[in-house]
Amino acid sequence: MLILRERRLRAREKFPHNASPAERPAVFVLLNVMLTLFIVHPIMQLAHTADMISKGRLDMPEFSNKGRDEVSQLGQAFNRMRRSLQKAIALIDKG
Repeated sequence: MLILRERRLRAREKFPHNASPAERPAVFVLLNVMLTLFIVHPIMQLAHTADMISKGRLDMPEFSNKGRDEVSQLGQAFNRMRRSLQKAIALIDKG
């Protein structure tokens, strides 16, 4: 029994990122909050803006791209697409 306990302690020393059973809910909540803030919420904003633009509301604000991650790259591409759409509509209205 003592040998097994020593092995567990050594394993925890080697891998300090292993959360104890009491810490796991806190880690889960933290990850959930991070996912919501950094991925889910920005994508929901993009979806809402895309929906409004599809209904003719071209006055929607641009997506703020504050980072270099994939969600920010998606926002930059979305902003470029929106500006191109505005230019195309302006050209059609002129002609």
